[in-house]
Amino acid sequence: MPTICLHRVNKTYQQKVVLKDISLNIRQGECVVLTGHNGSGKSTLLKILAALLFPSSGKITAWSATGDIADVRAGYAIDRLPPLPFTAEEYLLSMGGIQRLDRREAQSQMMTLMDALHLKQNTKQQIASFSKGMRQKVNLIQALMGKPDLLLLDEPLSGLDYDSQLHFSEILYDLKRAGTTIICASHESMLIHKIADSVVELENGRVYRVIQQEELTFTDVVVIKAGNLTDDQIALLGAFEGIIEICKETAKHEMFCMIKVTAASSDKLILNIIRQGGTIKSVTHDEYHFYTIGRD
Repeated sequence: MPTICLHRVNKTYQQKVVLKDISLNIRQGECVVLTGHNGSGKSTLLKILAALLFPSSGKITAWSATGDIADVRAGYAIDRLPPLPFTAEEYLLSMGGIQRLDRREAQSQMMTLMDALHLKQNTKQQIASFSKGMRQKVNLIQALMGKPDLLLLDEPLSGLDYDSQLHFSEILYDLKRAGTTIICASHESMLIHKIADSVVELENGRVYRVIQQEELTFTDVVVIKAGNLTDDQIALLGAFEGIIEICKETAKHEMFCMIKVTAASSDKLILNIIRQGGTIKSVTHDEYHFYTIGRD
């Protein structure tokens, strides 16, 4: 039997329909990845599953003794942890208390997770001083406190470098094998490739389609790190054939862009960048391929 059932769930904000007629069945121990453009309803759906919002109509049942999703032991990570005025230890012990852990157990779990995500040396450091990636690790750690049966993660790999993305994906894979149900919103192909049992594509608040892992196709991807490009030049690259994602980053006061492109188009893109006066810092192959789903 499905362990979480959503039946015709709707959500309206100030007369605006955000979710429309959502029906899904999710079994215990599955990983479901929600995809879709910004504003498609992914975050709202996660908040409803986390019992932080109530649906305007429809029904949700779960495997808890009462059948209420609010009674499921769940961990929830928002899409971006703000620079809170606490140390990592203060914040995580507080979150452990919310999960009804005694201080000793909360301390033990916190240190284990901090060590696993390479933050143990930053335990007493102020979160406000953390980089985006470090704050994201703290965000993920608090979601794992209490060893939840259900994990709800909003863009969990956002802000993490490649090695950290890989490491956290492996942690999630082990949790799934142990029976944890995982529902996350993500654009990252690594999660889809490594642990997803199905992908739910949302569009304008509706389920556009549900794709099982075996139905997905994958395309080899190259990641190009390029420098010496203007904002206008970077914007024009977005229309280049095979482009998957472009993001700007800064390191040591130097701005560069990371470009994900299909391997078939990568040579032409590199030549285009050089002709525009750009520089190629590095070219790497993305082991976790970008998934493509053909539309009817």
